[in-house]
Amino acid sequence: MMFSLGEDIKIDSELKEELEQAVNVSAHIEIANKIFPNVVECTLSEKERHDPPVQFIETYSDTYVNVGDSAVLVCKLSRDVKPVLWIKDNKLLTKSETLKFVTDSTSNWLVISNVTEEDAGKYSCMCEGAKTSASLTVTEQPLKVTTKLHVVQKVVKEQMEISLICIVNMPGQKPTWQHNNKNVPKEPRISASSEGMEHKLTIRNVRLEDTGHYVIVFGTVTSTTYVSVEGKYDISQRHKQQLKNDLYRNWVRGALGLKYLKVGLEGLLEPLVEKRHKELLKKAEAGTDYNFKHCKKCNNENFIPHPKSKCQRTERKYKCFCTNRNGRECPSDGFCGFMYNQIVSDHQFGEPTLKNTQIENWSTSPWSIATTYINTEGYVGKSSAKEIDCSGLLSIFANNMNCSKYVSLKDIEEARKARNELLHNSNYVLKEDELNEYIEVFKKALKIEDTSDLMTSQTDALENALQLLENLQGNQIDINISKDIEQLEQNFRQHAMTEEADICQKMLYAEVLFFINDFLFLLFQVKE
Repeated sequence: MMFSLGEDIKIDSELKEELEQAVNVSAHIEIANKIFPNVVECTLSEKERHDPPVQFIETYSDTYVNVGDSAVLVCKLSRDVKPVLWIKDNKLLTKSETLKFVTDSTSNWLVISNVTEEDAGKYSCMCEGAKTSASLTVTEQPLKVTTKLHVVQKVVKEQMEISLICIVNMPGQKPTWQHNNKNVPKEPRISASSEGMEHKLTIRNVRLEDTGHYVIVFGTVTSTTYVSVEGKYDISQRHKQQLKNDLYRNWVRGALGLKYLKVGLEGLLEPLVEKRHKELLKKAEAGTDYNFKHCKKCNNENFIPHPKSKCQRTERKYKCFCTNRNGRECPSDGFCGFMYNQIVSDHQFGEPTLKNTQIENWSTSPWSIATTYINTEGYVGKSSAKEIDCSGLLSIFANNMNCSKYVSLKDIEEARKARNELLHNSNYVLKEDELNEYIEVFKKALKIEDTSDLMTSQTDALENALQLLENLQGNQIDINISKDIEQLEQNFRQHAMTEEADICQKMLYAEVLFFINDFLFLLFQVKE
């Protein structure tokens, strides 16, 4: 009868009984040879017989990594034994795109690239009977922008295709795009894409309205850039095209005429301002023993020219600086009060603009006094005629009686009117006859009947300006494209917009003051 040990090995039942009854090793071997006649007898080598059991002499410890980073677990055996097994949470690991096994003699590495939260767990390395284990903890790292949002193209013009690119430190993000605080619209020429950690916004057939601020938003993390779209032709080309238009060329000539008017006014006014300042200082010196030239104690915040009760104004008293609630009289022997009274006395309407001056500079700076005769604010700190625009110079001649005696107030007023019409011309065009009228007005403002009191430098400046206006009127000055003309146009346009805003603000302020005065008047009437 045969006894089965498995599918492939069968032995006789009698041999089985002999094996069970055998009491020594030799008998067992003889019986085994009968069962496995092809087995070759062998013995262990000396090395195998005497090597100690394998063990880990270097182990890895608990490891912490961020999502998207790489994790490396390293261990070292006591001798070179292959293979080792890597196990995660009791499951055998196999090689993959993100999981690699590296062995070098007795050292073994487990490398996990682009770690995800699913990679967290307990990792073990096993070899024969030896084993080492540790935990891998994966945390969500804070999102950061590694490359700020920017436009790849250095120059952006109409009809181009441009790319805006931003790179972050983590893959798998889904940002939103904004243009001028609104989500970028979905349209065929605009597309957004993300590849890995790079995010791109592509705009094809760029338009002028694509100009503005662009923001890429990853929740609370953002990055911003600005896109400036130029016209299909550059600025110089645009001006060249415009200058072919006679009406526009006339406007440019008119603007140059305004510039030449300023040249003449500068040369005339500079010596007058310095002369009047010296006269005022002599008057003040005659009436005080105090060293007023070093008076720096008064300023726009703490000064009043006289007590409110002694104000000699009969109308519009709120325009007097004595209404300054935080003020006190000048401690320098009343010097600043004297200068204030002289400024008011020289003013055509007795209402200087003190927001255009710094009182502490009255003793040293002639132009800190001259700017008080300019109606529009924004001239504080100016120290010469060259630093003041044509409007400011015309205001000084119109309001300062010491200067206006050299010119015709009517002609100055006409020049101011012409200047305003030029700057506020909505289309920047002039007919030839309109241009000639403006230039004639500018010339009349510079023609001084009596020049006997003027210095040579003043008369030379007037003659030079008049000659320039003559040449301009006769079309003898070539109007070609240049950065100067571009800048001139931009300055005039910007100044016009700023001036309109100032005028609106002043009108509102005046209306409020009149309302307060009327209200106080009615209130006192009721009390009486």
